Amino acid sequence: MSRFALTAALVLASGCSFVLDFPEEVRGGGGGAGGDEGGGPLGGGGSGPTCQSEIAEVPWRGHTPSATEFDYVTVTGLSRDPDPTERWLDLFGESSSNIDPFTFPSSASNVLFAIRLPDDNSAEVLGTIVPCDAAVPDYSFANRVSHNTDDQLFISGGLPADDQTNYAFSPGETDNCSLGVTENFASDEPVDGALVPFFALMDPDGSSVDASVQDAGLTLATDVNAEVTAGLGVAFGEAFGAATGAVELAYFISRSPEMKGGNEVVFLDNVPEISYPRDLVGDLAVDGAANVWATGQSCTGACATSSLFIVEWPAAMPETQSIKIGGATASFGAAAAANDNAAFIGGGYQGALTIDDVPLEPTDDVGAFVAAFDVNDGGVLWTYPAEGTTPGFETTGFEAVVDIAVGDGSECGSVVYVVGCIADDKAGLQGCTAHRPDAMGRHAFVLKLDALTGQELWSTEIRPADVATSLFLPTAITADDSGFWVAASLRGQVDLAEPIESGPSTEAVVVRFTP
Repeated sequence: MSRFALTAALVLASGCSFVLDFPEEVRGGGGGAGGDEGGGPLGGGGSGPTCQSEIAEVPWRGHTPSATEFDYVTVTGLSRDPDPTERWLDLFGESSSNIDPFTFPSSASNVLFAIRLPDDNSAEVLGTIVPCDAAVPDYSFANRVSHNTDDQLFISGGLPADDQTNYAFSPGETDNCSLGVTENFASDEPVDGALVPFFALMDPDGSSVDASVQDAGLTLATDVNAEVTAGLGVAFGEAFGAATGAVELAYFISRSPEMKGGNEVVFLDNVPEISYPRDLVGDLAVDGAANVWATGQSCTGACATSSLFIVEWPAAMPETQSIKIGGATASFGAAAAANDNAAFIGGGYQGALTIDDVPLEPTDDVGAFVAAFDVNDGGVLWTYPAEGTTPGFETTGFEAVVDIAVGDGSECGSVVYVVGCIADDKAGLQGCTAHRPDAMGRHAFVLKLDALTGQELWSTEIRPADVATSLFLPTAITADDSGFWVAASLRGQVDLAEPIESGPSTEAVVVRFTP
């Protein structure tokens, strides 16, 4: 999910703001296609007790030792190793300094970190990416992490491209800056004040990294998401400047074998023209046939309204791509996932949204949605919430999907796990993808949907003890046949199987759920 994906979409026409009192934390519902009110033990869609998930544990918490209100740790990407014999979870994220008990390079003012979390919860640092000049502005950012078939980690994000800036990858808790090893993340075409994307493959043990910085030759890429499957690396981002053929913002997709250079960059020529640069990248996923599905939003002027777009980029890589655009007052794509049969896109919308003639339930304010597409013909399989239904969790009227994962092999069959943000008002929803949150009043919802029908099987809300002054902001989700994991930023106290409380800073937590 893009760190800025919601910003442009939420400069919307003004609407009412209200806060509901939630009497329960866990509710079922029938918000998907074919769902019904009641039926399950928690009022769910008739799914029965085997489809109910629950919090199993909190296997990891990350905070800085010198915890002030300005310090933060956030996990921006989660990936479960696909090898069933290797039971571990890999985390990628950002920190303002060290993460207790680990020590990062001394020059670090903004750390991008990769941490491995085996099932025994014995966390270890795989590596860090830091500026070797402490004076460098701390606006690098982490985005996603995924695995290829060789257990390598594919990570992505953005780095400043100033000509004085050199970044280094340091394996484990070592400090390559002090050794002068900075070539991995030195920009080939520095541009003062700009951000460039990076894509990198990290060895399974974190011993080395093969980085591709500004490989697309872009003047500016403000955001990038990346996925890898079967040795094929794919990145999706925004370019601004000469590389697009005009001084305008354009979307690009880059794909190559394992992202080791020689990337083929394709600008999405049939995404509506964008005349006002905004941060509009949403997310991407690669299905079992190596088709790429990307989502985001398009807008013009000051982005008073925006349109969701969904691009299917077939594995054959034609020059044009199929595209589906929604028609709500404002709509945006923020999350994507896929399996062998379907691609799943999530985000938010205001008003009446129709995707390929399939309508969702209209909203007065901003609601969360998920849509499923057939990987063979691109047709819509289902939408959530389907027309005439409502989500099983109570809402404030300001919700958006943050991330999606697919689970195959649970007792419920193939399921789609969804994590999203609930805000008290429109201003709060704008910060739902801010990895360094500066405002409280946001919490999470988690959904389990039937992957074949979109029926809601189970839902829950995770709310701090004092929503107005605290924060539980979801940032990422991943799953396998043993359960699913949600990462979030925490400020304040929240009940996660047992009460936990952060210090004055924003800390990262990872929560494991049963399947």
